[in-house]
Amino acid sequence: MTVPSLSYQWSVDSKPSSCMMASASVVFAIVVYIPEATTREGMSSAEWRKWDLLVSKIKTHEQRHVDIFIQGAKGLPQALEGVRASRNCGDVEKSIHAAINKVNSEMDRRNANFEAQDEPMIVD
Repeated sequence: MTVPSLSYQWSVDSKPSSCMMASASVVFAIVVYIPEATTREGMSSAEWRKWDLLVSKIKTHEQRHVDIFIQGAKGLPQALEGVRASRNCGDVEKSIHAAINKVNSEMDRRNANFEAQDEPMIVD
């Protein structure tokens, strides 16, 4: 299982007639959970091979999710740079949320497509 975590904060520069994003900080962390055999005691060599093959397939699968998340996260700065000034700081904040939500939605879409297209992890 691959679990992303996105946190962000920003500041705005508010003037009497305009408001704009002054700075932004984005932290994107990814945690990958891979199954582990705590012991191989009692397992035949054939079972070991099956287990190792399954874990290898899981690692490859989860790495693709990591790649998708990293590609998406690289788009966040550009998305935030596209936030325009406005007369109202509330509008600027809505634009910031919309930019981040758009990037998140694209990552979710790409991960769902990958999940639907990837082969099931069956080891005979």
